[in-house]
Amino acid sequence: MPKIKKNNKKRRNLSYKDINNEEPPSNAKYYFENGLRKVMPYFYTYKTFTKGRWYEKSIYSIFCKEFQDHTPEYYKNAIETGKIKVNDKIVSPDYILKNGDVVSHSIHRHEPPVTAQKIEIIEKSKDFLIINKPSSIPVHPSGRYNHNTVLHILMNEYGYKKLYPSNRLDRLTSGLNIICLNPEKAKEMEYNLRHKNILKEYLARVIGNFPEEEIICNEPILTVSFKLGLNSVSPDGKPCTTIFKKLSYNGKTSLVLCKPLTGRTHQIRVHLQYLGYPIANDPLYSKTEIWGNQCGKGGVNKETIDKVIENMMALGFPNLERKNEIDNNENNNNSNEINNNENNNNNQEKERPSWYVESCEDCIHPKPDPHQMCIWLHAYSYAKDSWSFKTNLPDWAKDDFVEP
Repeated sequence: MPKIKKNNKKRRNLSYKDINNEEPPSNAKYYFENGLRKVMPYFYTYKTFTKGRWYEKSIYSIFCKEFQDHTPEYYKNAIETGKIKVNDKIVSPDYILKNGDVVSHSIHRHEPPVTAQKIEIIEKSKDFLIINKPSSIPVHPSGRYNHNTVLHILMNEYGYKKLYPSNRLDRLTSGLNIICLNPEKAKEMEYNLRHKNILKEYLARVIGNFPEEEIICNEPILTVSFKLGLNSVSPDGKPCTTIFKKLSYNGKTSLVLCKPLTGRTHQIRVHLQYLGYPIANDPLYSKTEIWGNQCGKGGVNKETIDKVIENMMALGFPNLERKNEIDNNENNNNSNEINNNENNNNNQEKERPSWYVESCEDCIHPKPDPHQMCIWLHAYSYAKDSWSFKTNLPDWAKDDFVEP
């Protein structure tokens, strides 16, 4: 018992605020290149309390299992050299994590690029902003994204100090985003969303000729892999409902109006896949090389899900960009061995940007641009008794759209 009290005391002495040292929006140094918004790399230290599932496991095994940004060799070296610490101390790779431990990882942070498309403000008042979020931009800081997020971009470009997003659209999803300007309005909006007082309408372009009649899908959805961000219809999932209605068909894909009555992660995408009409350019739920010939139509069993996860890992999910980078580097290394030219090396040295760090893997081997900047899913309108908001149609939802 005394040991447990000691650990709890350590945890109480540190708050989330103490370890949450996200780079402030004002520090962002943006630049634009080839239609993309980019952030100049910067030094940063991630900090987090030890999660319950990490207890009694070695720090090395946790990084290898739960984080795939780097190789196991990198993590072993980072622990031994102090890039990764526990309670601000260097530990061995076999250090066993305990309740109350604070894990930190110091890096030269390279945020992925996002579209350079401007965030359109549809309406603003003293209580909220209604925006049209472009595809590829996450709403709030998470994972590898910090400055390249809706919140930080709005704070930088319009001077807002505090923003409270109400409907957190997926990074690849575009459309209407309600952002409150004070906590009171945020609580009110959260209450209305949770109690289904707001009618939400989305647009999606799906594979095939969607049925003419209105379809209601009530299948429960379960997150089957948090690491991969993978969800699937499952009897063990949470209850959810989506109403679908076809708007048009162009001989190849259908434009479908989607009305989610609940707000589960990837709900519309998973329900459309279950019905046999996945979003046509969905990198996760429309790929037969991941799901098999039926692409998840009608749901899949536990054995199939295990195979799906195996296929995703083989393709490089959740870090497809990192896999492409490694493949490209191997090709470049082979080419360099054949054509080892000292002058070229000198030229590369001169062309290095000011933020280049010799010991940073991402500086030595820059990540390619994201392979996927959008999916054909758009939050089109939100409405309540006293108000309603709607965006313009995205290009892929217009009558003259032709698939590339």
